Amino acid sequence: MKPKKLDVLMLRYGDGACSSLQFLSDARLAFGYRSSDDGPTKGFVLDLTSGEFIETASAPHESWGRVGYASAVGTVAAVIAEGMRGIELRSLAAEVAAREVAEDMQQANELRTRSQLRQTITRTGTMPLLRLTDDGEALWFSATSALKRVDVASGKVLRTYSCFDRVTLLVERGALLVAHSKEGLLHFFDARSAAPLVYLRFTLRGWIAFRSDGAWDASEENTRGVELSWKDSRSAAFVPGVGFGVLENNQLPLVQVQPAIGGRSPGLLARSLSGALVGEQR
Repeated sequence: MKPKKLDVLMLRYGDGACSSLQFLSDARLAFGYRSSDDGPTKGFVLDLTSGEFIETASAPHESWGRVGYASAVGTVAAVIAEGMRGIELRSLAAEVAAREVAEDMQQANELRTRSQLRQTITRTGTMPLLRLTDDGEALWFSATSALKRVDVASGKVLRTYSCFDRVTLLVERGALLVAHSKEGLLHFFDARSAAPLVYLRFTLRGWIAFRSDGAWDASEENTRGVELSWKDSRSAAFVPGVGFGVLENNQLPLVQVQPAIGGRSPGLLARSLSGALVGEQR
């Protein structure tokens, strides 16, 4: 049994996670949110220029932004190779090029027999989650906290983005990349440099936005910290006014705390993203 968490931290999984992501425009991000695995999906829109959250009547379809175990775009398929820890990139035959590739391994095996091997990417971790870009020129994969972008033509890793856990949803628009890791955290990156811009944890009780320098902002309903990951009785966490740290036995006090430099900073989300948004508009 895991040790009881202190009230300063939000429950890691109990607060739910996003189920879909979609850019509606350069500065408006829509997402579906579930407070639990079997709970209803609620739709929200985040205005990246003002930081305003708007509840909507519907959420994006769950296919939007989803990262799965197999994916296909055009005549290129990314299929997990059976019996090896790697990824096969294959060209599909014309008659199956338009078919959607599902997670079902039987279908993946069928596509493998009707395609031609283009690249094999090794050292990707166990059962990496995959997604090809819309143009089919690059592949995203995530088996751990590292999200990697790979060039399909050469098989080389182009950029690596550091997240707090395996990525489950991914959307990009211009210079802005948004990745959702499985513990329910939204990571905003500058897609050109892979530099992290800001993190966001959203629940039905409110939201908190924070950066690695300790700067943070939160809704009136939510001023508590956020737990980022949990493994082997140890947690990483961000606590407003304290900073990042590691929890011993999943409880306070924080150890290995980074200094809290920024403090409370209203409008942090919009300001942190302004450079990427300006770059998008040019």
